Amino acid sequence: MLLLAVVPTPLPAQETPSSPASSGVLMRHITVSWTKVAGAVHYRVLVRPLGGDVIIDRTTDATSIAAVLAPGTYQVRVISFNLFQKPASQSDWRLLDVVQVFMPVVDRFAPSVLYSGYSENSFALDGAKFIDETEVSLLRGGKQVALAVNDQVGDKRLLTRFDLTSVPPGTYDLRVANPENLVLNLPGAVEVRPRVQPGIGSISIHHGYNDRVYRRVLVEGDGFEPGTSFFLQGAGGRIDIPLATVQSPFEAYLDINLAEARPGAYDVVVANPGGLSATLSRALAVDNIEAPQFVSMTPSVFTEGRSDGTFTLRAKALVADTQVFFGRNGNLVPALERNGAKTRGAPIAQDVEQTRSYQIDLRSVAPGTYDLIIANSQALQTVVAGLITVNPEPVTTIQGTSLKRGYNTIEYKNVVLTGENFLSSYKVVLRRGTVIHELATRYVSPEELQYDADLRGFVPGNYELLVESAARVVASLPGGVVVEEPPQRFVHPQTIKITAGYPYIYALSQSFASVITGSVAGGDVVAALPLGVKFFPTTPGLRDLGVEIEIDYSVYTDVGASSNAALDLGELGTNLYYRTPFNFPLNGILRVGYGLSYSSFNLTAGGQTESGTSEDFYFKAGSSIELDIGKTITVETGADWIRVLYANANLDSLSLFVRVGARLGRLGP
Repeated sequence: MLLLAVVPTPLPAQETPSSPASSGVLMRHITVSWTKVAGAVHYRVLVRPLGGDVIIDRTTDATSIAAVLAPGTYQVRVISFNLFQKPASQSDWRLLDVVQVFMPVVDRFAPSVLYSGYSENSFALDGAKFIDETEVSLLRGGKQVALAVNDQVGDKRLLTRFDLTSVPPGTYDLRVANPENLVLNLPGAVEVRPRVQPGIGSISIHHGYNDRVYRRVLVEGDGFEPGTSFFLQGAGGRIDIPLATVQSPFEAYLDINLAEARPGAYDVVVANPGGLSATLSRALAVDNIEAPQFVSMTPSVFTEGRSDGTFTLRAKALVADTQVFFGRNGNLVPALERNGAKTRGAPIAQDVEQTRSYQIDLRSVAPGTYDLIIANSQALQTVVAGLITVNPEPVTTIQGTSLKRGYNTIEYKNVVLTGENFLSSYKVVLRRGTVIHELATRYVSPEELQYDADLRGFVPGNYELLVESAARVVASLPGGVVVEEPPQRFVHPQTIKITAGYPYIYALSQSFASVITGSVAGGDVVAALPLGVKFFPTTPGLRDLGVEIEIDYSVYTDVGASSNAALDLGELGTNLYYRTPFNFPLNGILRVGYGLSYSSFNLTAGGQTESGTSEDFYFKAGSSIELDIGKTITVETGADWIRVLYANANLDSLSLFVRVGARLGRLGP
């Protein structure tokens, strides 16, 4: 019997560009071979296209021939001849497919790191034009050091394995070759590294239930690499962990799916890409999970509107992440376990009764009857129908507040609101039209709330004072709260003040004291204009930095009978003043001024008379106290130091004065 084999004929390697040709090779070099037939002296080989005429008719003494064929489907037959040149045997017509080959295309490959001393280095290429005869190899210095074994071949994906048992670490070229010398070289594409022995020290969970996925489970060890894999091995066989993130050589995070895992103890296994592995024995225990078994709940009656409803639940078969809900008509209100008892470690036996404390927010829960739902999972839950009652909030009333009227320049602290049936979740608000101001509220007792009312910047007017729960307004204060501007009875920073008074002046200068003493008559008129400067925006009245325009007239008298002296002094000047901002009738004023003085003097001594006039500058500084009477009248008394700058000497005087005046008009809103 003749056995035929048809294989491509390898050609000598040639340098081929790394970019693939757009068209394939049109002719293929092939070899047709067969088994030797006993007694045969030569063979005749016939090749014809499928259903066509013979195109190759060749006689040979060997057991193979080489041929060049175009891509297509052919039939091949071999006939053996004996010593008498007679046909002794012949093969059936065998089909031969000659395919067109192209330059291989590699879009990507993985991994780029393989491991020395490891015989099962899996390697995948994605691209195009791969065929069964495609060869993948590693080269160093132009010489082949490893040839991959093809495991799965597709036109666009090729899966292979490298045996690198005797290949040393280093950087290698990747060679992808199709028949007919269609070769793609990728220099330095693959790194071969020494294998690393991993170690595993701990896992962050030691117990799990077979109905859930545990995410971000921390595994600590050493020698972890990109591509390191993890799995569980135990009573239920192998459980692969496809979602593993290697954070560092010492940490990895796993998503472990224990759904339907058989209960029992499992080892945690870490395997590096180089084939080395480590095991943490019996590190994870997997248990069946059951539906919770309800025992009791205390209390089971609650009041709506509370944010801190607490209760105690007694039940069996509770797990670390058991969830508890109030439910009605498909709507669930979650209860949070107090003090977070989500423990890890050995599970509590399913038949052991446990007591847990929970807190639930009832501020948005309507009154009515609710089911208690205890859930270990969506499928494993217990429903106790109609167990829970949520009663309506009690009727709340407001009796009064310590702040019925307030100024829109003041923040009021610890305002007291009295009433009945206040809850700790209630808030006090002020509302005017659509504008709502929520106030900082503190619960004192069912009969008292305290709040802070920062009225600064409020628009003057009447505001509703409301007490609200999370869902609605529960009470309002009859008459509300009136917000107004501060009274202008004591502080009028936006008015003109005009005063007139009597100054009594003492001459202080030594050079003048020998002839004059002080004034016996005089008067002054002052107009004060605030500048509107507000040093501290949150404090009412601190606007009294202003300017005074002052006119003074004084008549000085002589000192004795030996001389006759008279001095008339008139002053016109401007003072800069500051008035304290106290919101009561009595305030202080500080001033400093500068102006022009006019002097008329007459001196008779020793039978000689001297007279004249002089225009000179003067300085002034002083202080006074101002008393407001009603909204308009003002009385002021104080003292000023005055220095007149004469050409030859300075006249220093002390002026004591009393003035009475009024505030006139408003300069602004």
